[in-house]
Amino acid sequence: MAGSSAADADAHFQTGVAALRAGDPAAAEAAFRAVLDITPDHAPALYNLGVVVFQRGDSAAAEPLLRQADQARPHHADTLSVLAAVQLDLNNRDAALATARRILNCADADAPALHTAAQVFAQAGHTTEAETISRKALTQDPSYRPAALTLASLLSLRRAFDEAAAVCTQALQHRPADADLHLKRAQALWDGGQPAPAKTALLNLLDLAPDHVTALYNLSLYADVPERAAAIARLQSLVGEEELDPEDTAKAWFALGNHHAAAHDWQEALACFTAGNAARAAQATALHARSNVQFDKRVAALLAQPLPRSETPPAPDATPSPLILCGPSRSGKSLLQSWLSAHPDVAAADEVGLLSRLAETDCLASDASRATAAHAYRDTLRALGGEGRFVIDTHPTNALYLDLLLALCPDARVIFVERDPLDAAVSIFARHFVTGGHWADTWEGIAARLTAYRKLAEHWRAHPAVLEQVAVEDAIAAPGQTLARVSTQLGLTWDDKLTPAIASPDTETPMPWASFNDRPAARLDTIGLWRPFAPWLGGFADAYGREHLAAAQDIPSAPATAESTADLQNVPGTHRRRADEFERTGDFASALDARWAAVSCRPFTRFVRDHAERLSDTLSRAPDHAAVSRLHAEVDTLWQTYRAQSRLRFGDYGLLYQSYAPAFLPGSRDTASRAAAYHLTDLASGARVLDLGCNTGFLALTAAATAREVVGVDHAAPLIAIAEAVCAFSGFTTCRFATADAATFSDPEPFDLVIAAAVHGWIDLPLPDLSRRLAALTAPGGAVLFESQGQRSTEHAETDFGAKVTTLCDAGFSVERRGQVCDDGVNLRAFVVLRRSS
Repeated sequence: MAGSSAADADAHFQTGVAALRAGDPAAAEAAFRAVLDITPDHAPALYNLGVVVFQRGDSAAAEPLLRQADQARPHHADTLSVLAAVQLDLNNRDAALATARRILNCADADAPALHTAAQVFAQAGHTTEAETISRKALTQDPSYRPAALTLASLLSLRRAFDEAAAVCTQALQHRPADADLHLKRAQALWDGGQPAPAKTALLNLLDLAPDHVTALYNLSLYADVPERAAAIARLQSLVGEEELDPEDTAKAWFALGNHHAAAHDWQEALACFTAGNAARAAQATALHARSNVQFDKRVAALLAQPLPRSETPPAPDATPSPLILCGPSRSGKSLLQSWLSAHPDVAAADEVGLLSRLAETDCLASDASRATAAHAYRDTLRALGGEGRFVIDTHPTNALYLDLLLALCPDARVIFVERDPLDAAVSIFARHFVTGGHWADTWEGIAARLTAYRKLAEHWRAHPAVLEQVAVEDAIAAPGQTLARVSTQLGLTWDDKLTPAIASPDTETPMPWASFNDRPAARLDTIGLWRPFAPWLGGFADAYGREHLAAAQDIPSAPATAESTADLQNVPGTHRRRADEFERTGDFASALDARWAAVSCRPFTRFVRDHAERLSDTLSRAPDHAAVSRLHAEVDTLWQTYRAQSRLRFGDYGLLYQSYAPAFLPGSRDTASRAAAYHLTDLASGARVLDLGCNTGFLALTAAATAREVVGVDHAAPLIAIAEAVCAFSGFTTCRFATADAATFSDPEPFDLVIAAAVHGWIDLPLPDLSRRLAALTAPGGAVLFESQGQRSTEHAETDFGAKVTTLCDAGFSVERRGQVCDDGVNLRAFVVLRRSS
């Protein structure tokens, strides 16, 4: 550009960097292009422009920019890192792998750059190198979570579950609130056969993120879930909102089904599974449809051709020999694999999935290509399963490629695993598979897939490479005999000491369709799994063919319809839809009632803020509610001030700690239900009342309806300002509020009722001293309402609350009444009404 200088280029570059920081990629792109008009080989501008173009989805345009940046500034790790990512996006794996190798030689390669290289190596199938690079990235930056997550995934891939969990544990020391790390750790523990620690990890995650749908789903796979009622309520609210993404919607429905099945509510369970499958089917794509068509064509082609001839197995040094377990998902392959791999000469690689990819190549075109493909397959088995004379591959599609397998590895051995089709069908229908919109979404699709596998087993039965067909039910009945027989056919000797126990795990028990994967014990409850669901299985029986079902007579010919009986009154989305309709017709009074019902559902989900904002919006447009709308604006400002100043962030999802229905003010704790449980208006009738640690004062204002006088005390001035504003709005003249420390507050006249609701954990006094303070504040014959602290449990209140009550009684009180309240749907709290001796 004529007349432009290096200073101009630098000014444009700084403008581009500032635009990036401001979140304006279009302005940044224009600025970087202006730099290149002046200095075409400006490496930082080329790099940043390449990043911007890549981030807007144009990888083809980004690649030449990044290549030019690499030429202008070789060995720059960040440039190579983005270039490798672009090449992967363009499906140019060889180029990406070459670029990733260069990253490893860069002196400035930091943890993110190394992580990109690890991802490239992993996608290219070089998992061992990817693992090494990920470790190097974590050595440079132990807090870099993407490297920890990648390393944990790689370790899990080769069944090093304990090590994967340890990597996540180490990373959580740097990022204790990282949900992905918690989830990855829980999954590694589960897959490694440690159900109790896995459950604890999931519960810890849900403490951080109560609406984490994947964690809620994984927890539902346990048959003995704590807080089941609360979990059902939360999941019902989430699916009723209709705001979840499709995948999470499906997971939530399956989780609900698991909970209802654990409670033996079979109709509701099946209705939820049906809804989950429908939600997943809605995600169907053309790719899923093509996959189903290709599967059917492949099965038809295999059945139409004669069995391949049996070739002479290679020399014994051609190891490992593939041991293929064939069968559809949920047929028992993982169970048999875990048992067989207890043998020292047998290893487990799980679902390899390489045969289907080799089938897409010309690997049989020549002896050289055949040898290369066979070598790659054996290397993959060894990498995933470890050393062994046999390595097991359980991928469900292997049955479609047995001809290819035996052409590559004539020494391979095959076992078809079969299961009662009814049990398999229920297990498939009740299980949330990762992919959506495929054959598992309907009973008819499941029947067609199971039929295909039955026909494939019958077709291959006569081939010498195929060992006996193993029925899971027979294996569970006589595991030692089954394993010894299979081992003999493999040329191995079975040691009875390796025979598994026939029992459920001693600790946490999974649902029958959710077994643990590391040496699982046989689950007796997986046999006859279908029987509770029999009234609804007629459609499957008809599609599969009743002549192929041993218990067809137990399946009604006219299947019942599994309809949900769930009560949607505690689902905010139900009330939101009603409110929207009322507003469309101009019925603001009814709309406000429905909005209030939406924010009154407990427990809250993450969508409650949206419902609260809709409530305020409706108030602002509702005739005759201008004063309430102004109050909401004032209260919101004061509440945000409090949250900015205080280390104690009361209030779920940023809402007020307490609700106040007369002013349409939502809050975590439902003041009306608390007051009803306490019999508060009766206790306060004609009394002088003190609310010690009153927060926003809404409990005090409720007591004011019948009290002679009410005083509210809290240490936070913004909370007291909220109480005063709502008091003025409500027109109470017998209430006053004061900013004061509850530990030192005193008043010349004692009180007839002192409210000390869930405050003893926050008042800076030992309990004996607090007991004496309460006695000093209470008139003879007066009462103290004393409530426990929340424990984030709907089943258990504060464990030592009884001992605390005893301490209060030692100060001159006696227990008049005991009760419990769970007004927020999250915390079960105990309370007592104590009477001071006269």
